[in-house]
Amino acid sequence: MSEKKGMIFDFNGTLVLDSHIHKAVWTDFFPLHGKAPLSEEEMEKSLLGCGNTEILTRFFSPITPEEIERLTYEKEAEYRRRAVLDPTFVLVPGVEEFLDYLKSEGYPMMIATGSEINNVKCYFEYFKLDRWFSWDTIIYDDGIMPCKPDPDIYLRSAALLGKKPEDCMVFEDSLSGVLAAKRANIGRVYGFGPGYTPERYESVGGVDGVFDNFAKWRNFDLS
Repeated sequence: MSEKKGMIFDFNGTLVLDSHIHKAVWTDFFPLHGKAPLSEEEMEKSLLGCGNTEILTRFFSPITPEEIERLTYEKEAEYRRRAVLDPTFVLVPGVEEFLDYLKSEGYPMMIATGSEINNVKCYFEYFKLDRWFSWDTIIYDDGIMPCKPDPDIYLRSAALLGKKPEDCMVFEDSLSGVLAAKRANIGRVYGFGPGYTPERYESVGGVDGVFDNFAKWRNFDLS
């Protein structure tokens, strides 16, 4: 029997459909700090899947490390405030059943997210992620790790699982995340998001399947 693949999950926009909350917060945040708001296309390319340090450095330079820390806290605190009040802030259909299955079958699993630590703490408590993951199976934005589409987050995830990248699967929603997985030579990459199509991912090398959610997880090729 072949060895089980390593399962690596993006979080925001994949396990939880919260991209609209992040976009809404950034839309208000930019003008609040004297910057023109980004278009939907610009947010898709430059915000989703990226860490705050890179976003703030890119759009708010010159900026000091202290300012990055302060603005990150401000933005993410507002995101968390809105998220827990949003009725759509739930694990997407099929996630719990799929993760239960993977755990019962002994698949090694990771979360690889661009979220910062306070958000990850919120997710652990709010969604009871300790049913499937521990803190040593989470990689998050520590302010140092390169942002997707840099492959580092997925290379580190595979290494922590004790797997070669080609022996792992990645579940992603963003273009930058899929490109990061491709650059890391991940064996299989699935795209996720409501209404998403294979054409959405053509510019970053395509994916091995596209799904609205995890309800059809039995259709995933886990071999």
